[in-house]
Amino acid sequence: MTDEALYPDIARDYLVEDHLASGIPVLERRWYYTIEVEPGIFTNGNQFDSVALTRAALRHIDVANLECLDIGSMECLVPILLARRGAKRIVAYDRLNLAERVNWLQRQLNVNFQYLSGFPLAELSHRLPAEGKLFDLVVFSGVLYHMFEPLAGLLMARSFLRPGGIMLLETAAVISEENCNYFNAEGRFYPGDNFWLPSVKCLDYLLRFARLKPLDCYYLKQPLVSDLQMCRICIPCLAVDNPVRAAEDKWLELKQNRDFQEYIDWEKLALAARLPLSYPDTHTEDHPLVRYGDRLVDVLESVKLQSPLLISDPLDRISLKLDAIY
Repeated sequence: MTDEALYPDIARDYLVEDHLASGIPVLERRWYYTIEVEPGIFTNGNQFDSVALTRAALRHIDVANLECLDIGSMECLVPILLARRGAKRIVAYDRLNLAERVNWLQRQLNVNFQYLSGFPLAELSHRLPAEGKLFDLVVFSGVLYHMFEPLAGLLMARSFLRPGGIMLLETAAVISEENCNYFNAEGRFYPGDNFWLPSVKCLDYLLRFARLKPLDCYYLKQPLVSDLQMCRICIPCLAVDNPVRAAEDKWLELKQNRDFQEYIDWEKLALAARLPLSYPDTHTEDHPLVRYGDRLVDVLESVKLQSPLLISDPLDRISLKLDAIY
């Protein structure tokens, strides 16, 4: 069984929404992230290894002058990094309302971004201006396994990404050859509001179904559960025009039903096509990438060859320091 000390129920036990924390000084509250707010002074947060995956991928993207959306921002570690690196426009979204501490952080760290919170992801499009619903970069980190319907959630996140843009997807998964989602029955993987862990093979396929071309991958191993190898994985993907299929896969050629417009309108999205963002080839002896067909990364085969991401300095890779830009 999963150790509940390692995987606490964040939503219920670790987070107090700001309207419930009235009268408690900001720095005395329990935080999600550990953030340096003055030299040597950090918020009372957690040290999650998984954030290092998203940051490892993010360092390969030149975000200067890009329009960026972070889904599942919590206390906005990623938006702060994007602001420090000169992103043109940043929207941070979370279903939890942590506005008081986020506003305090923006003043304390002298960063600026739009923060939207306290409503479901399905409503986000309605809260954005008509000309501001598409982004060059979408960070979708630590959210997918909290969703009742992972494919619907992925398509909703994909609907905010302009053609040629990049999505950084980070999630819990299972390293398995099975093309399936594993349900979190009896909280066997994580306690709390966590539902589906896709196999890495299934996750790769869902991305390609959603017209996202995997470009790279980073992962960390987590505990074995009933002989299933849990992991956290981050996959940078390029938004492309059609489902990305292997040559022998005819099913992905089928025209997607118009019912999909409940989550995404492909025809409307195609009108916003622009030049694709660049993402470097990160292949090294220590970071091998298995590719096929138009340099598409085979995520499962790449994970099999790679070592887990090395986190050499937790303060640099997990905490958010005052001088961090990646």
